[in-house]
Amino acid sequence: MPVEGVKSLDDIYDLGRRYLQEHPDAPQRLKEMSDQLTTDDVCTLIYTSGTTGTPKGVLLAHRGLIMNVVEIKESPDKSWTKALSWLPMCHIYERMMGYLYQWLCFTIAYAESIAKVGDNCKEIRPNMLACVPRFIEKVYDKIYRKGEKLKGVKKKIFDWAVDLAFRYDLDESKLSCWYMLQKRIADKLVYAEIRESMGGELGMLVSGGATIQPRLTRFFSCVGLNLYEGYGITECSPLIAVTNSDKKGRKIGSVGFAMREIEVRIDKDTSEIQCRGGNVMKGYYGQPELTAQAIDSEGWFHTGDTGYFDPDGYLFITGRTKSMFKTSMGKFINPEVIEEKMKQSAFILDMMVVGAEQKFAAAVIAPDFDMLKDWCVRHRVKADTREAMIADKTVIARYQKVIDKYNAELGDTERIKRFVLVAEQWTEANKFLTPTQKLIRRNVAAAYKEQIENLFK
Repeated sequence: MPVEGVKSLDDIYDLGRRYLQEHPDAPQRLKEMSDQLTTDDVCTLIYTSGTTGTPKGVLLAHRGLIMNVVEIKESPDKSWTKALSWLPMCHIYERMMGYLYQWLCFTIAYAESIAKVGDNCKEIRPNMLACVPRFIEKVYDKIYRKGEKLKGVKKKIFDWAVDLAFRYDLDESKLSCWYMLQKRIADKLVYAEIRESMGGELGMLVSGGATIQPRLTRFFSCVGLNLYEGYGITECSPLIAVTNSDKKGRKIGSVGFAMREIEVRIDKDTSEIQCRGGNVMKGYYGQPELTAQAIDSEGWFHTGDTGYFDPDGYLFITGRTKSMFKTSMGKFINPEVIEEKMKQSAFILDMMVVGAEQKFAAAVIAPDFDMLKDWCVRHRVKADTREAMIADKTVIARYQKVIDKYNAELGDTERIKRFVLVAEQWTEANKFLTPTQKLIRRNVAAAYKEQIENLFK
């Protein structure tokens, strides 16, 4: 269907025909240029997200992107034909997924905006969707809020189905016949409707950019929206490890196995993940000194992420070396582990743990105001604005209960002793989050400098 002001594919074909008429030697020139290319040549220049400093231009070769696509091309079902794309194409994660879709001859639909991804899923009915943990968390929170509004028997059935999903195991052979019978019943009563809300044909959610809460992997996989994880970094085209659709291809909490054609090791002193192989960048554009800092003399790229391999070869991510801080008591704290645990609560949308050179850990918390507003109505808390909600003593006491619950699962030095609620939503627009929804800690710390200082007075 013609779209006013937009060239159709036929228009582009016509442009090509006219160019060939004017430049009959173009095919030969194109062949000569392509014959000179090798997989070691630069394919693209991609900038890092800038979570830990000024964005850097990463020179990626054709070989790295080819390796990525070849590694994961067998996981999608052969019958699938459609994908929805919504992450920025200027970031390597979505760019690589786009190349995968083209390899598989998928039809790629591009979302109108982040806010309309859900609506576009219903319209397009995709088979695959690449996303980030924050997106998965928001989808779950929306499902949870909808369930909270149910009454009577429907509410009990919903709560039972959710609890059942949280006890799911990716290896169904470990589940009892009784559990599987309950799952089939829950599927008809609850899960089918959740799948339909995402288009009804979505068979694979691919999560990257950060680790995801294990309970969400269980939940979405049980529901039938199978959640796959990958781990990578812009400088590695981006994959270093990934789960797959083999029978033992996934494990709860793991980002999967190291890519087959690269080497991955864990530094014995720092637990840093390091890799070497064709996926590693050619260097930072115009910054040879930074390149030498990132890639050592033996070719190992230093990711800045920490993790470990379990006995079965699955890789687990534990945090970032640059995010860790030491308290004045000399104890190291990994804030991301604490944040991910606390964000299991539907009350917390975003959170940043602070406490470098202080006696204890504290936190800045951005509530999920959609959830909090509903809670205030149900508990007759008279607060009409975000500012009023976070200042209300009843609300603060409720958040203290959340903190106390998860503190019980942490070590003494990791526990959050004090916290402050803030009214502003953390977004890409206010530069608190990157386009792939990662926390930019220095910006959050600068914005709430006074509130953070008050936590330690």
